[in-house]
Amino acid sequence: MKHRHAFATIAVSIFALALGITGCKKEEPAEAKAPTPEETAKITANLALADLHDGTTDRVVSECLMCGLRMKGSAEHTSKYQGVELHMCSAGCKKHFDADPATAILALDTSSE
Repeated sequence: MKHRHAFATIAVSIFALALGITGCKKEEPAEAKAPTPEETAKITANLALADLHDGTTDRVVSECLMCGLRMKGSAEHTSKYQGVELHMCSAGCKKHFDADPATAILALDTSSE
């Protein structure tokens, strides 16, 4: 009985050690690529249109960019990009925006502006 208990203890210890050494591999988020000059121009234009969306040009986007400027943003969920303050409607939208601001701004549909 002692041998069985010792074997089980050793087996569990080896497993724990192996797990500790290899660990759970957490994938690092993909690094956002730098925008091309054309994308940079579109980002600047989209930010200007988003800024004007509320009727004022004050470098504050008060509607949530992640919701296509259809939801009121909150100062509680604020991000800054290229000197523009962007108010998101929720922590989730802020987190999504902050992960890749350039892509989020490029995805903004400004065709009806």
